[in-house]
Amino acid sequence: MTIQPALMGSRLVLENFSLQQSAQDAVVVRLAGELDLARDAELRACLRRLAAPDTPPRIVLDMSDVRFIDAHSIGLIIAAWRTARRHGRTLRLEGLRGIPARVVGLLGLEPMLVPGAREDRPEGLVHGRHNGAAISGRPSVG
Repeated sequence: MTIQPALMGSRLVLENFSLQQSAQDAVVVRLAGELDLARDAELRACLRRLAAPDTPPRIVLDMSDVRFIDAHSIGLIIAAWRTARRHGRTLRLEGLRGIPARVVGLLGLEPMLVPGAREDRPEGLVHGRHNGAAISGRPSVG
């Protein structure tokens, strides 16, 4: 698997990963389907390459088409975030909805992976998919 063409401005599709450079300073990775242990090697290789020192300074993971994400895949994304940060890069998630939005919200990862989510929308993640009061399953009061 090679990701280099995506970093040069062309488009590359790797099964359920679509990568493209959106600007000179950013690369966007569009993820789709289910991110679980069965996709470990593919996701790990993709994230490792994207977090390398020779990639654009901004990495965006477009999660719009992701239906499910497990804890293992969240761990891979966090590791890539840390690696990118060590190399002076940023990694953020966009387009969270459904189960992935809820998982990120429940784990309290918005400040790290979705900068501005809480500040822009007091109800939490995009489109109110996560609300701290609703975590317990009880409706919010007030």
